[in-house]
Amino acid sequence: MHTRFISLFGLHLLFQLLFFSATAQEKKGCVAGDCQNGKGTYVFEDGNKFEGAFLNSQPQNGTLFLANGEKYVGSLIDGQPNGTGTYTWPSGQKYEGHFSYGKKTGPGKYLFPNGDVYEGNLLNGAFHGIGIYTWQNGERYQGEYQNNVKHGMGNMRFSTGDIYEGEYDNGVRKGMGTMYYTTGDTATGRWDTAACNCVMRYKNGDKYTGLIGGGFREEHGILYLANGDEIEGVWAGDMLEKGIIRYANGNVFKGGISESLYPEGAGSMELRYGAKAKGDFYMLGGSGVIEYENGDVYSGNWNANIMPSGKGTMEYINGDKYEGDWLLGMQHGLGKLTYKNGEIRTGRWAEGRAVSEAPILEADVLLAEELYQKAITKWNGKDRQGALSLLNEAILKNPSFADAFAYRGKLKVEMQNNQGAIDDYLAALKIKPDWPEVEYELGNIYYNQGQLASALIHFRSIINLLPSKPDGYLYAGIVSYDLMHYDEALKYYNKAIDLGPAAPLAYYYRGELHASQGHFEAALTDFNQCIALDPNNTEAYLERALVYVKQHEYNKAMSEYNIIINSFPEAGVTYKHRGDLYLLQDEQLQACADWQKAKSLGIEGLEELIKKNCGNE
Repeated sequence: MHTRFISLFGLHLLFQLLFFSATAQEKKGCVAGDCQNGKGTYVFEDGNKFEGAFLNSQPQNGTLFLANGEKYVGSLIDGQPNGTGTYTWPSGQKYEGHFSYGKKTGPGKYLFPNGDVYEGNLLNGAFHGIGIYTWQNGERYQGEYQNNVKHGMGNMRFSTGDIYEGEYDNGVRKGMGTMYYTTGDTATGRWDTAACNCVMRYKNGDKYTGLIGGGFREEHGILYLANGDEIEGVWAGDMLEKGIIRYANGNVFKGGISESLYPEGAGSMELRYGAKAKGDFYMLGGSGVIEYENGDVYSGNWNANIMPSGKGTMEYINGDKYEGDWLLGMQHGLGKLTYKNGEIRTGRWAEGRAVSEAPILEADVLLAEELYQKAITKWNGKDRQGALSLLNEAILKNPSFADAFAYRGKLKVEMQNNQGAIDDYLAALKIKPDWPEVEYELGNIYYNQGQLASALIHFRSIINLLPSKPDGYLYAGIVSYDLMHYDEALKYYNKAIDLGPAAPLAYYYRGELHASQGHFEAALTDFNQCIALDPNNTEAYLERALVYVKQHEYNKAMSEYNIIINSFPEAGVTYKHRGDLYLLQDEQLQACADWQKAKSLGIEGLEELIKKNCGNE
């Protein structure tokens, strides 16, 4: 009896071991439901599994789990995805769309793990036909594809905001197309990758025909300026070393050309009235020889219009010769006229006529200096009218007293007589042409009056006089930016930073330019450098905050606004911008409080904003 009990127990244990060993391995075939003509679950030999509807033992519609972790949800035929379905990968990649016998073919949508999205037509799993690809950084292509690459007509919007519309070949721009830049410029023509033989139309009205590479003028081309001038030559990065300038007035220059596209260095000018000038040129003048059509020959300095100005000698065809001071093509100042018969006349000249037979007396020069020093004392004592009277008297005694003209110009600025100041500064430059401080004062007056083109002339003159100093480049950059000559402004800012890397304002203004062009990371780099060099520059903090807002980095922007307000509680414009940010975040009460504070600090134009969003506050 005891032996029989042990034997039955052993058989029961053996049965349990065999049962659990079999169920430990997943069943194959139909493991649940109706896998003939209904709903069921079928496990294939390769480990794939299907759950869904069957017809005649074939999977029709449901979910296919692949052994490698991939999954398909949709309709099938002969065990393969067919029709509309969704396919996902373990990486997070996902496809939603049409299948044909296991191949992704027809309209569909790809969602990639990095945030990129493709939506459009496919053929055998590749982008093919019309489609839209959107990158996670905001770039977007809409157009034709062939075998996974852009091919045919398309529209590409870059993260910078620039747009290309035209032909693609094997993934690159190739064929006819147009690039629309955020600056408002356009380039239309035949493209080959980043280069284009095309017509570039600038927002300011200029036009360029020739090769464009990376947005810059390259190789041989002609720039047609809005003012009617033409500049032709071999370009490199928007610049010419030498070339031809055909002016709208009929003058033609051949020779060296500056970064600002003005004559610079050795060259020659054929003037519309028949004269020819040859020598060294710069933006506001030059020096050399002018041969006139009537046979007269001038040697010396000239102004921007190639008219004798400064020191020079004119040898007339009749044998006479004048040596001395010139202004606007006329004898003006001290000079000597030698007649062909040997007679000599020396003295002072004004607008081409002799006005005195002798130079200024030494006693008058000394008296003018004494009056000038007294005028400075009066000015320092806040007696502007007394200073002005003394300067007038000094100039009468010595009409060539450049310092007196310049000082009187500065005094007239304080007395809000800008035109009088301009006249005096120009008179000072006639007497003493190479004077960067006076060029700055003139540029500043014109800039504050909104006469930007005139201001730029004088700031460029500072560059010519002090090419190794950053100041002139910075001023010229600011004016060029205001004139919307953005490429030119960037060159000036870059040069200012190269020459003065510790100058915070150059970084600030270059950051402002980058931000206006949508180059936000470059703008942030410059604003950061400006703040590192000058931590008290509230404008740099404010501009950095505005960039954060454009990047939707609202927390960073709010932090910047708070820093400015904590350090400078009277900064009304900052309250205004912080209020705008509060409104973007649907925090209307805080927005209204900030706008009211900005209004109380003198910020104008907020009434409508407050009325619209804050009711009767």
